[in-house]
Amino acid sequence: MADSSMPPKYELVQRWLVLAQKDLAAAEILVESQPPLLEQGCFYCQQCVEKALKAVLIMNEIKPPRTHDIAELINRCVKVDARFEICQAQPAWLTSFAVDTRYPDTAVPLTVETARRAVESAKESFSFILSCVPGEVHP
Repeated sequence: MADSSMPPKYELVQRWLVLAQKDLAAAEILVESQPPLLEQGCFYCQQCVEKALKAVLIMNEIKPPRTHDIAELINRCVKVDARFEICQAQPAWLTSFAVDTRYPDTAVPLTVETARRAVESAKESFSFILSCVPGEVHP
């Protein structure tokens, strides 16, 4: 957890990354539970990537926008770190899980395969994002 000798910005970034890591852990548990809780698992996949990207923005002294749009967050990250160009399309599809999975009138049918793919996408994205921030802020 946060080291009190860490600069305040690093502490804040680390708190965002810890929450993202917990969202990923929750997603894995929910998707593999019996019965699988697919909507909830996919929601937490989106949350993981959203929070991790916002941590990158904070690390670069940019106030994160109030949005769930992963593509928008990646585009903002590209402006401060060109490495994010390689992941522009990959996790963007998770954006729909931010809202659509939470309400009965917008929910789309999910399969276990789609939910597992969402978990893998979130894992890969989280790992990539961690490689773009200083090791001191890793959870």
